Amino acid sequence: ILFVSLVTAAEFGAGLATASFCRDVDRNIVTYVRHLATDVDAEVVRFYVSGGAGRSRPLDELRRAGAALDSARLLADAPAAANCSGELGVSPALAASAPALHAAELALLPESLYPRYDAAVRRGVCETLVSGLAWLVLCQFVVGVICLPAQAFMAHRLLERAAAWR
Repeated sequence: ILFVSLVTAAEFGAGLATASFCRDVDRNIVTYVRHLATDVDAEVVRFYVSGGAGRSRPLDELRRAGAALDSARLLADAPAAANCSGELGVSPALAASAPALHAAELALLPESLYPRYDAAVRRGVCETLVSGLAWLVLCQFVVGVICLPAQAFMAHRLLERAAAWR
């Protein structure tokens, strides 16, 4: 019973810590990242956790790269550069890199990342994990602290009766 009580208390503590973290999960995640990583990382996390409020340096850099790619494509397609770029294969290489850059930009949009964050952190950790730990603690307490002693008591009475009957 003591072991079950200790394990249940540890699980209850983990559940309380998780629930406490989830009271203001967005701010706690940003604070956690700020302590473990750089301010730039914390700024990026804050951008995505807030659903896109503010600016994202990776997204800005990706957009700058897209603009530079468009400029390079215009230069490569210019009549004066057409002969050189055609021989070097610059235009097809620039055209081939545009879809990958566009796909990366779509992947980094807050509309793409926030639903994943919401599903993993808010619903996965803050709802499912916390409620699962609560049910585990409750069931473990009932089985380990109430049913196990009751079973031991009933088994003792049964063995006493069996011994007296012989």
